[in-house]
Amino acid sequence: MNNTRIYIGADGGGTKILYCLKAGDKSFYLRKDYSVNPNDVGFEESVSRVVGGMAEICYINGIMTEDVRGVFAGIAGGSTANYREILKAGLDKVFINSVNGVSHDGENILYAAFPDTDGVIVICGTGSSCFYKKGNNIFRIGGYSLFDLEGNGYEMGKKAIAHALKCVDGREKRGVLCSLVEIQCGGNCLDNLKKLLSLPVKEIASFAPLVFKAAAENDRYAQNIINSVAEYLAECINHASKTFDGICPVCIAGSIGTHPITLEKLKPKLFEKVTLTTLTKEPVEGAVYKAKLLSKTR
Repeated sequence: MNNTRIYIGADGGGTKILYCLKAGDKSFYLRKDYSVNPNDVGFEESVSRVVGGMAEICYINGIMTEDVRGVFAGIAGGSTANYREILKAGLDKVFINSVNGVSHDGENILYAAFPDTDGVIVICGTGSSCFYKKGNNIFRIGGYSLFDLEGNGYEMGKKAIAHALKCVDGREKRGVLCSLVEIQCGGNCLDNLKKLLSLPVKEIASFAPLVFKAAAENDRYAQNIINSVAEYLAECINHASKTFDGICPVCIAGSIGTHPITLEKLKPKLFEKVTLTTLTKEPVEGAVYKAKLLSKTR
């Protein structure tokens, strides 16, 4: 493989990380079902998981780490404090002949959707954020953790649980959503409040699919929750579109944003100049593309 150009990309989020090793025209994948977000698992553990996974995908495919020429890790929470520098230092120790880069996971989707053109991407899964690319510059809108709490699966899950709790004390009426939440919760939400308060982010987000299920049965509380997600996404997209003189191409990714009910509520809220598509590539493909670009800087 020494004469083959080898690149590695990583797309890491709050519940999983997907690696792609590209050697010539062959691509190899490795998925790990755990969070690598440094805000959730800590800097040290995140770095250990990301670097360890990249070393593992090399090992299981018979690749020497010194033969890799470009590495890029797009990680949810990758913009936190000095995390980029710490993870890059960890990558530099293992991939000694490679140009290594670290950023947020939005950059993966930007380069997967718009490798050679300008555009806007929205990530809406467990968390949410919006990024747009103009030339070689990348700009961010929203998704500021505790200071921007809307438009994602975690908040949907919280609102679903909150609704079920309000049904217990009578502030809201019981319906499909409340029943579904209680089934997943294992009973009355008030009786299970202590357990609910201790749930990690991804477990709270696991209640979000119930909102879509209830909305499909015309539960008005569920419909309102999804509408609030659509309003948040539209706010971010429309703001980004103001930086484009003509048509503004937007690509949306993530299980919440690409759900048919979300899209149905989102599209009427967008400016006319916006063209909306859903991501058809794995975000990790964008990470590999960025790794190739990095390798050309040496």
